[in-house]
Amino acid sequence: MPLLITEGVKKADAAISQGACCLAVLGVWNWRGTNEHGGKTTLPDFDEIAWKGETARDVYLCFDSDCMTKPPVHLALERLGEVIRKRGARLRFVYLPHQPDGSKMGLDDYLALGKTPKDIFALAVEHLKPLPSPESVPLPYELTSTGIVWNKATKDGTIPQLLTNFGARIAADVLCDDGVERQRSFHLECTLKGAIHSFQVKAEEFDACGWASRHLGAAAVIFPGRATNDHLRVAIRQLSPDVPVRRVYAHTGWIQDEDRWLYLHNEGALGHVEASSAIEGASSITTQLPEGLESFVLPVPNSETANASAVRASLELLNLFPVAIAVPLLASVYRSALRPVDLGMWFAGPSGTFKSEVAAIGQAHFGAGWTSRNLPCSWASTPTFIEAMGFHLKDALCVIDDFAPRGSLTEISQLHARADRILRNQGNGSGRGRGRVDGTPRRAKPPRGLFLSTGEDLPDGYSLRARLLVVNFEPGLIDSKNLTIAQNRASDGHYARSMAAFISHQAGHYNYWRENLGSEVRRLSREFAQSGLSDGHLRLADNIANLFLGYESFVLFAAAAGVVGEEERESLMAQGRRVLLALAHLQKVLHGAKEPAQRFLELLRSALIAGRAHIADLRGEAPDAPSRWGWRHSGSGNYTEWQGQGERIGWVDDEQVYLNTDAALGAANKMSFGEGISLSGSTLHRRLAERGYLASRDSTRQTLTIRKVINGVRQEVLHLRAATLMPAMSEDA
Repeated sequence: MPLLITEGVKKADAAISQGACCLAVLGVWNWRGTNEHGGKTTLPDFDEIAWKGETARDVYLCFDSDCMTKPPVHLALERLGEVIRKRGARLRFVYLPHQPDGSKMGLDDYLALGKTPKDIFALAVEHLKPLPSPESVPLPYELTSTGIVWNKATKDGTIPQLLTNFGARIAADVLCDDGVERQRSFHLECTLKGAIHSFQVKAEEFDACGWASRHLGAAAVIFPGRATNDHLRVAIRQLSPDVPVRRVYAHTGWIQDEDRWLYLHNEGALGHVEASSAIEGASSITTQLPEGLESFVLPVPNSETANASAVRASLELLNLFPVAIAVPLLASVYRSALRPVDLGMWFAGPSGTFKSEVAAIGQAHFGAGWTSRNLPCSWASTPTFIEAMGFHLKDALCVIDDFAPRGSLTEISQLHARADRILRNQGNGSGRGRGRVDGTPRRAKPPRGLFLSTGEDLPDGYSLRARLLVVNFEPGLIDSKNLTIAQNRASDGHYARSMAAFISHQAGHYNYWRENLGSEVRRLSREFAQSGLSDGHLRLADNIANLFLGYESFVLFAAAAGVVGEEERESLMAQGRRVLLALAHLQKVLHGAKEPAQRFLELLRSALIAGRAHIADLRGEAPDAPSRWGWRHSGSGNYTEWQGQGERIGWVDDEQVYLNTDAALGAANKMSFGEGISLSGSTLHRRLAERGYLASRDSTRQTLTIRKVINGVRQEVLHLRAATLMPAMSEDA
């Protein structure tokens, strides 16, 4: 007689009531027990079953319809089958159909439909069927016109449960590359009330489902329920088969794509115009620049005639603006497109001198949409915003507009501190260190372009200004008619086409710049140092060399494009060198005026003249020529005396001055009204010694200060000649 084995007493009773011989196990693995050693073994009851007589007995394993496709149950049936076959039985597996509504069917359910044991035996197969692949398993979720539905399986059948009132699918798995790190996000397409909404959600924010309200508004509903969010995130993934992975770039500038160099902008990439493969490769590149950089668009170079016209328009800026402005402008624009650079440009001048307008002409070389009212950054922006723009604008110009210290002393100080942080980071090629939530460090994101700032004032700090090249604007210097011509050409895209042609030309031999730009800068720096810049700040020759390299590369490109002949090329080269050298010598004057040691002496001199400090003789009394050293007459009538004004900062003996460093440095900083001496005492000592301002030093102790007994007390002082600090004055009455 055939033997049925099923799970559960109720099911076995149903089969027995139909005249079948049926055994029940209380779980798919409960045909095993535990022996005295703790191991698993077949239950002893199995030895009491007649598995074969003269012939093998037919045995049928019959479990619920949904169990046959579950991996744990499949494994249990496979093991049980091995045990039964070893005992000599002929084994079959029964695959019950699902209920009409798709819910599971048990042995008792099947018999209740009027079926008989013979019908059950007819469903049997000799071997277990392979488990279905995950793709073939019916999904419990579906997308309907009313939203996403979870077909919840219950004992009473499948019950549709609405998860949302909107449809959603993942259209793309986006990998965003900013050149330092990659961030994953999902591009979602959602349908709500017939309208399609497309947006991106960071991968780490997807599972929380807060994006629904943020992007779809109050009309979007995620219905309440236990673990609804868990079901929703799984449902959207399962309803989005074969999601394409899309790599996008979140920065501008050069990248290497296999063996070709491409330049990124907001609408893709530019490659070498003579290589069709590079053009095809460039067209497949996708970019996604941060908000605010939509205008960074470079057109694909077309005809040689159009390119030549655009290049000529860029060159003609030398005729529209004074060369003292046009040469640094063109030099910085085209140098910025080659590789990251550690200098900054600064257009300085009073309001109304068209600084921002000229800076916008430079920015328009990277997109026709840039204007003086639409520039990447303003000094009113937060430091974090400016740093982010400087990072994403790789190999490009980044204008920071309108440095105008106003307001309270605190506000003015904060603006100067902001400039110091941003420009120092560019000059050092460094970024602000950051950490992840788990405490591990993240890679810094330094500026990778060239900052061009405009302002009515300059930022504080000698070393900071050494990182800048300052171009001065004066009233009437820029002709308004010529400016209008340049602005019209900018909006028509002439300058952007010129830059696009320049970049496409450089793409053909960009490996040269990548490998040799540093050595070229050093070579030019040595040449400029021999032209009278060797006694300036160490950065000055390098800064001018970088600018000339940008100017030279543009002129050579214009010659290669047939825009200028050999004679004009040489004339332009000579003009550029002459203008940049003149600019360098102006920087020397600026740097000298703000050199810390000289600035320290100037501030002390002002303090003495203004009566904010005084110097006494070695007895602590009024010295000879007291008004020279910060003393004033006091009293009236026949009784007058000299009184020292402000704090005592040192002593004078004949033509020798001995300064108390702390007192003198404090007095100097009080006179600075914002731009003080941001050096420690020991560093200031070294700067004074380097400039030759110290009259003596202590060679025995090898210190820059000396010990001097003054009014019976030994003092640690700086020794200067009186004429170094204060020029001689007429005799005091």
